[in-house]
Formats: sequence, structure tokens, C-alpha cells
Amino acid sequence: MKSAIAGMGPLRGSASFHPQGRTLFETLVLGMPYVALTGQDEAPWEAPLPDPLDPVPAPTGIATLVLGGFRHALLLEPSPGEEEVVRCWITWGAQDAREPVSDPWLMHYHAQGTEHVPLARAERAAWRSVPDLCDPQSQPPVWERLFADLEMLGSPPVGATMCGIDQERGKAQDRQLVHDRTGTLGEAAELVQRVRWVLAALAQGKWLERAVQELAQGMGIGKASRGPEVVAAYWDRGGRAWQARELVGVQRLSLQVWEEMVSPAVPPQPRFVRLAERARTSLLWVLAPPSRVRGGAGRGAR
Repeated sequence: MKSAIAGMGPLRGSASFHPQGRTLFETLVLGMPYVALTGQDEAPWEAPLPDPLDPVPAPTGIATLVLGGFRHALLLEPSPGEEEVVRCWITWGAQDAREPVSDPWLMHYHAQGTEHVPLARAERAAWRSVPDLCDPQSQPPVWERLFADLEMLGSPPVGATMCGIDQERGKAQDRQLVHDRTGTLGEAAELVQRVRWVLAALAQGKWLERAVQELAQGMGIGKASRGPEVVAAYWDRGGRAWQARELVGVQRLSLQVWEEMVSPAVPPQPRFVRLAERARTSLLWVLAPPSRVRGGAGRGAR
């Protein structure tokens, strides 16, 4: 928590990734972060009421790390008979933020000396973030520890649950609660294969997005293009293949979507046919994915 958001509420727009086990108990154990105990570690309801003008103290253990990052209060006004609440006031925040703390369930990216965390996006399914969960440069601290201890824990089947709130960042408005699961990731050898497949799917998604954009520009239809729908259909099929554990060729997936959604919409004129074929051929990529297109998905993609 930085000083810029010290006065805001606890529901933020970052995407967190929590290990998912076979049972609730297993999920709780797998997702428990390791935090050194450096003092009396109490949940807010166990500790004495703090001075609201004091800064938020540094965490001293797992309870204060998870629960002590915000300071909020609720005031209820009872009905005359004190049987129900008739009015409610809520306030949150603190005058000063505590020292920045690394959230154990957030991915962390470093660029030009600045740390970034991914935002929750309703159109981005959890399976597309599996490579980053496995990458020591970006994986959340909980996952770093989990992968190191899986063998000691008996190698239980583990999946990931992604949580967050898709927000209109400029207006500070919540659009949608994001909650999605990857399903079981698999044993080490299978996981390596599935990560490679996701990386290929992400690259192919960028090629597909670029292809439909260039075709739309060449045809002069601009914003009337069905590009976002085409890319969303690709991600939807990729998500179904991931969940079914059928790692089909990503080029085949993109070509199927192209033939079903793009080809029928191309006017039967030589100029447009040539443009469409050139764009379709670019889906048979053999080099690195294009860098001009960011995100790789339109709204509504899974």
C-alpha cells in the first residue's frame, strides 16, 4: 500500500492469484504465506482500538500483513426498537500509509526501476497468466514458496484462483468482480508443456489481432471491424482447450476462427481477397510475436 492510496478502500483493482487445492483445508494450507513473526501479531478485532490519527503500523506477522493494511470503521444507527439498522456510515483509510509491503498473492513486474502489478480484467481468463505464475521473475511470493515445497507436501494437484475487481481506473468505478480458476495445473513435466502452449497461444493471439486490424484498415472499415469479436472467439476456444487439457495447435484455432468469422465477410473483389489472404497467411508465423499490438484480446475475450 502506497501513500497515494492510503485513504482508499481495501477493494482494489489488482489481480491476485491464490493456490487452489482439492479441499478447503488444502487450499488454506497451500495459500498460506510465510511471514516471520517479529512482534505481537493480532487481527484488528483482537487488538485494542488504534488511534485513528496514527500511521498504519508495519506488519509483525501473517495476521497484520493480511488484515492490518487498512483502517476502516463502521457506524450503525439502530431503529427506535433497536431491532434493525436504519442508517450506516463507513469510512476507511489512514492519514499516512505504512511502509510498502509486498502482497504475497500479487504478481510483480519490474520495468525501468518501477514495480508493477497486473490489473484485474474481466475479459482475461486466469489460464493466460499461468506462465507468469511459474516465472521466478514475476510469480507471487506465495507461489514461489509453493513450487519449492510441492514435493515435500506430497505433490498435491494444485490450481490457481484469480480474484480482483475490474475497475474504470480514471473514474474509480467498479465494473465487475473477477473470479476465475485455471483448473489443476498438472505435474512438473505436464506443466512445462502447458506453459509452452499458453505462451504460443498468447503470441498467436497477438498475430490474430494484428491480422484483423490490418485487414480492416486495408478495407477502410476502421471501427466497424469485427476484430474484437474475432479475437474474443479465439480466446474463448483457447480457454476451452486449456480446461479440457487438449493442447491443440494454436495456429489451427486461429485459422478456424478466421475461416468462420472473417472470410465470409470479405467482399468477393480481387483487391479485398488479396488483402484477406495476405492477412490470413500472417497467422502461420514462425518468428517472434508482433510487438505493435498490446494485450492480445478484445473486450469479452476469455
